[in-house]
Amino acid sequence: MTGMVGFWATLSLNIPDFTRYAKSQKAQIMGQVIALPASMTLLSFIGVVVTSATVIIYGYMIWDPVVLAGKFENKVIVGVAMICIAVSTLATNIAANIVSPANDFDPYFPSKIDLKKADT
Repeated sequence: MTGMVGFWATLSLNIPDFTRYAKSQKAQIMGQVIALPASMTLLSFIGVVVTSATVIIYGYMIWDPVVLAGKFENKVIVGVAMICIAVSTLATNIAANIVSPANDFDPYFPSKIDLKKADT
């Protein structure tokens, strides 16, 4: 429950940063009504399937991806799993934490920072 509240609370606080450049109100609504619940459902489904598979394979539930990666014996698979975890953590934090400061600095440096330069 806490994970779900944290997920949706973070989005609700940051959503103006992401939706201010939407082409229309309808595009903004469609993105939030379709994309957010669909992505959350897909990620939850993957988590349930992988956690359920650990019960079958190891005999007990492993929900932490780091612990699960540590169960593999092949060093290459462990390395790939750790790289995937690091990339996903970095991508999530960069996406969540860079937009707001970029919008805050935009008015102070209009000749250096603008939407056209950000897109390229």
